[in-house]
Amino acid sequence: MSRNIIATASLLITAVLGVSHEALAADSFFPSRPTGVQLYTVDGILADYAVGKSSGTLTLITAPGKVHREFYIGYPMKINGYIIKCVLPPKAGKPANPVYCKDWPSNLVLGQSKVRITFWKTKAGSFEAEVSDQIDAFKQP
Repeated sequence: MSRNIIATASLLITAVLGVSHEALAADSFFPSRPTGVQLYTVDGILADYAVGKSSGTLTLITAPGKVHREFYIGYPMKINGYIIKCVLPPKAGKPANPVYCKDWPSNLVLGQSKVRITFWKTKAGSFEAEVSDQIDAFKQP
């Protein structure tokens, strides 16, 4: 996997949360959904999705107002009910990486597709993190 992607995800986490990626967990931060946890949903455009060795994040642009929200990626991640292992999804006009992304749904395009994110809140160190393990794409026109 490209070191640039991992570095970018780490910088994004640091910028958004104000805490270093390393401060979250020594090994990794891919939490699994706890039994009985309160779930929330939010709709928007899936703007970005990045998975590294230690954690992953997805970015949602909520409508209206183009508000960006960041979520950590939980394990396992499901998109439209299927477990996804993709780490480098396709972007508009670019195909999926054949090595790192064989299972990304063809109808889900970063920066274009409207989705519903299901997430929960958890503690990560001294702050509260929002974690998603489920993305459901709306039918595109």
